Amino acid sequence: MAKTGVTENRNRRYIRINDIDTWDMIDEVSELNSSYSFNEIVNRALMYGLPELIKYLKGEVKLEPTEEVSKGYSEYELEQMKYYGTVVHLLKEINLNLLLCKSMLSQLVNAYGETLAGNRVIYEKYCQGAYSDTPDFLVDYETRELKKLRQY
Repeated sequence: MAKTGVTENRNRRYIRINDIDTWDMIDEVSELNSSYSFNEIVNRALMYGLPELIKYLKGEVKLEPTEEVSKGYSEYELEQMKYYGTVVHLLKEINLNLLLCKSMLSQLVNAYGETLAGNRVIYEKYCQGAYSDTPDFLVDYETRELKKLRQY
């Protein structure tokens, strides 16, 4: 069976294009073929570019920035962008791991609290994460500390 049609909420996504060179290329494509809408241009670009990106991510090919993309950036600047991209990726991964740890510890504390209160912990609910909310005594503390962090 062919993968056609739209599933879930995948038919409407939004993108932000900050690079003026990319906008210039989109304008050039629309001038070359005025029948293409913006969505058609982006979908065609994805159709041609995503297979190459997948090959790159699997390590099957090595993509080098084209002169058009790297124009205006020194080798050092390109390395810095790559480095900071990696740092941001790792920070997001660390954040995800901390969130998972917080959720698991909260679940254990809440389930133990239910047991201490003489209530029965329901296994199905426990497996579904029903006890994973941050314990009440930590919510205010966490909120205060997050506000302090945002001041910097």
